[in-house]
Parts: sequence; C-alpha cells; structure tokens
Amino acid sequence: MKNIQTPGKIFVISASSGAGKTTLVNLVLEKLKPTIYIDKVITYTTREPRKSEVPGLDYHFICKEEFLLKIEEGFFIEWSQVYGNYYGSPKYILDELPNKSWILILDFAGAKTIKESVHDSVLIWIEILSLEILEQRLKLRGDLPEQIQKRLMLAKNEFELINKNLIFDYKFKNDVLKDSITCLEQIILFQLNNRSDR
Repeated sequence: MKNIQTPGKIFVISASSGAGKTTLVNLVLEKLKPTIYIDKVITYTTREPRKSEVPGLDYHFICKEEFLLKIEEGFFIEWSQVYGNYYGSPKYILDELPNKSWILILDFAGAKTIKESVHDSVLIWIEILSLEILEQRLKLRGDLPEQIQKRLMLAKNEFELINKNLIFDYKFKNDVLKDSITCLEQIILFQLNNRSDR
C-alpha cells in the first residue's frame, strides 16, 4: 500500500498483552474527547469476549468465516493472527481523518503495517516494567496458564524486536498510571498542535 499523508492523526498504542494499554487509552480519551475530535478504533476479532468486555465497545466480535470474507473484500487497513485468533482494523477510519484523529491499539506487527501505509502516523510503545509484573497482571486478568506462558514468550520476542526496529516515535513505561496518563496526553496534544497542515 502506498504512503498516505493525512491532516488528521492516527496514533498507534502498542505494548505486550497485559501491559495496561487499553486502560490507559480509555482514561486518556476521557480527558481529551470533550475538547478534541478523537476516538478509539474498535477493532474486529474472532476470539471470544472476556467477562468484562462489551461487544461493540471493546471489540467487534465476529466468526472466522466473516473475518476471512472481510479480508477478501479489503475491509481492513491491517490485520493479523495472534494466538490462533484474527484481529483487524477497519479501513474506513481513513475517510474521517481530515476532521478526526484515531487511536489504534495494536501489536507490533499491526503497528509496523500502519507505519508503512500511513506516512504520518504516530507510534507509541508502552514498556513493561518486568516479565514478573506482566505475569501478575495476566493472572489477575484471568488468563489461563497456557495463555500466560504464550504471552510471556511473545513479550520477550517483542522486547528484542523493539530494540532492533526503531519504528516507534515514543516509548515510556506504564509504571504510575497517573504519570502515564499525563505522558500519553502530552504526546497527543503536541502532535495535534504541530500538524504539517498548520
């Protein structure tokens, strides 16, 4: 896909599973949405919803057959298969970029795809404090033991990828939630106040 330059902004938030990126994004949006036209992209997935997740609010939960059909139709700007499940972001968000900014919550592969296709997207990596803390968060979230081990292994691989591939514009640790909210909010405001179309 060719590079797309947009007056709006796409912000991609990435982190290892269980690092707290979704909670962080939701809290930042609560602060920003009253004054800025920005929203979180609701991605599509074939996995089963967790107890705390609301269809249409956290994800669009669809079957594998429907997801594969959407791939054929060119519905997604990016998609990937993780832990045996499919995840994808709708391409229609590009149509609203002249007036609206979006936050995408993606894994490393998804973030890389967006960076390659949307030239002025802003990529932000949320670092984990340690694998031990990540394991505790995954247990508290209710992940099964085999899921936890897979996600810890992926987190190790992602750490190596992040150090080898300098695709992220910003990186910070999600240590103190209040500080993380401030940091992400400042990044977004800085980028929106320094757009190339101004």
